[in-house]
Amino acid sequence: MTTTTLPNSRTSRLTESQYDTTLSDFEIAGRVSAIRSTWTAKERVERHIEAARRFDALLEALELDATPAG
Repeated sequence: MTTTTLPNSRTSRLTESQYDTTLSDFEIAGRVSAIRSTWTAKERVERHIEAARRFDALLEALELDATPAG
């Protein structure tokens, strides 16, 4: 009879997270700026429109959620 053991996923996650490096707000802002600097003007407008559409959808969903039933 053979016995198979599965690795403890919680322990695996703890081990993996020990090696994660948390970025500072400054580092994140720098990375975002670097990415945005490669966008064309048309791409910026398209992204702005899409962000506004998603924000409106979020507000609508939150309003529906807050509406009392009945």
